Amino acid sequence: MGRVISVHNAIDYWVQINNCSSEPIVTWEPDRDPNDGTRVYKEMYCNGTNGAEVVLYAVEGGGHTWPSGKQYLPENVIGKTCYDIDANKLIWSFFSSYSLASTGETRPSQPNLRALTCMDFSPRVTFACIVVFSVKS
Repeated sequence: MGRVISVHNAIDYWVQINNCSSEPIVTWEPDRDPNDGTRVYKEMYCNGTNGAEVVLYAVEGGGHTWPSGKQYLPENVIGKTCYDIDANKLIWSFFSSYSLASTGETRPSQPNLRALTCMDFSPRVTFACIVVFSVKS
């Protein structure tokens, strides 16, 4: 079995690897569904090597669910589903906005492009999605 690290340790790792600013720009996402009982904040670590960024979306009050996904089990079993963001669209939007220097193509499936999505089951934040753009020379 692989090693598990916290969301913040993962962020620190990718920020360091990509030489990004260690101080994030923190913003709250719009509360698009005030009835879902969740809130989302975004941390952006910018100015990395070759324009690399590390972006964290963290859902407060959410359950062990995928943002804007199906509530596949009752809330009392897995918690609330956040409908303020759509994780699939956010991740695709992030990756599709970059071109790979070596090919000029916009294709997030290239081997030198890295992504990490992880769950953090701390009492305050139950979902965190980290997206990383990293081009290895």
